[in-house]
Amino acid sequence: MSKAAERRVGFGGTRLIGLIAGILIPIVFSFFPTPEPLQPKAWLAIGLLLGAVVWIIAKTFRDYQAMLIMCCLFVVTKCVSFGTAFGSFAGSSWWMMFGALGIGVAAVECGFMKRIAYLLLKVLPSSFRGQCLAYMISGAVISPIVPSSTAKGVIMAPLAKSTSDALGFAPHSRGAQGMFVAMYSGYVGLALIFLSGSAVNISIAGTMPEGYEVTWMKWFLTLLPWGIVFAVLMILVLFKYYAPKNANEGRVSKEAVQAELDKMGPWSAREKITLVTLIAALILWILETQIGLSSTVVAMIAFVFLFACGVTTPDKLKSVGWEPLFFVGAFLCLPNVFSELGINAFISGFLGDKVAPLMSNMFLLVPFIAILTYIIRLVFVSTSGTTILITTVFLPFCAQYGVHPFLIAATAYMSTNTWNVSYQNTQTVAALAANGPEWLTNRDVLSGSVWYMIINLVALFCCIPIWSLAGMC
Repeated sequence: MSKAAERRVGFGGTRLIGLIAGILIPIVFSFFPTPEPLQPKAWLAIGLLLGAVVWIIAKTFRDYQAMLIMCCLFVVTKCVSFGTAFGSFAGSSWWMMFGALGIGVAAVECGFMKRIAYLLLKVLPSSFRGQCLAYMISGAVISPIVPSSTAKGVIMAPLAKSTSDALGFAPHSRGAQGMFVAMYSGYVGLALIFLSGSAVNISIAGTMPEGYEVTWMKWFLTLLPWGIVFAVLMILVLFKYYAPKNANEGRVSKEAVQAELDKMGPWSAREKITLVTLIAALILWILETQIGLSSTVVAMIAFVFLFACGVTTPDKLKSVGWEPLFFVGAFLCLPNVFSELGINAFISGFLGDKVAPLMSNMFLLVPFIAILTYIIRLVFVSTSGTTILITTVFLPFCAQYGVHPFLIAATAYMSTNTWNVSYQNTQTVAALAANGPEWLTNRDVLSGSVWYMIINLVALFCCIPIWSLAGMC
């Protein structure tokens, strides 16, 4: 056993402090007077949730472990039934995530994603600006059919480094930073506007209450204005801030790109099957409302078909992100738990007067949620957890003020994609690790996170009039 593994055995330091604090919080809550109109078991459930959050922040348990323990304690303490605590694992959102993650494994295995990227790198201008456009465009093309942002970042990061080296950019230089930011913006940033762009997107859609469901097309049309503004402004930042200042900037050799394509050989049967399957799935997702075929069923059929055709093998299922799958499944129980225990009504009564100025003015509400998310993400690593938590808190007020709950979730979710500290964003960590710290570190690309936060606020502001015209607020 490695030293790192030995250190992980048992509880010590901050993990032990977190363990004790997480246990004490619900105990203290059970002894304190229960505020009206809550029942004691609702008050205890809030304490259990806060205890689990402390375990996550202190890294006492991994995210999914803390959430599963919380769900078990909901049942053990008789706060809610087993069906309420674990019912989300039988819901369509969880199975949609499972199918999407399986599709992502198959798409990564066959290699067609890298082929498409090379084709666009070959077609577009070989300058820094041309290659930035190539990454943004190829990311927008590939994102809706490959539902794994982490996989896209890990696969494309080495390609971004190769492009940077070909352009003559030294490691840690601004040009290298720009190439990474361009790749990340295209393959991870623009994935946010497609329901099928990431398994996390699907989990966010799963938080919507009955009557406010979000289909693939609803998600896309709602966030398309954000995506357009984000893409345009990020391209301007890449051109103005990251582009080399000298006129004799390097060029990517078209021959080198063609050589890489030649190495890959002609389109394989696995690539063709995967591409056709994913395009078919995308069309069915888009037409979900018109044809009445559940997007979850489509995802599961595509997943089974790709494995049955031998695009990938069952042993590759270990590559599926089981941890986030279990974490999201457990976290998705919160809206049902809150509703059953009357916590939503309590939040509405407690915060009603305080949030009225915000809920009645989207130009105040949107920046408030965005900045609140920026702050929470400094200590709470999970993007889906942060989004679901904020959505759950504001959900009781949506019907009263005529705000579609998805706007709350979308505002929070678009604001989670930051990497201001090294541990904050697992997608950024994975993409940077693909090349190692010798090329770039989180500190090198911190400016990209700052630009993202600024652009995100501008893009969200631009969405408000369109959302209002659509009758969503």
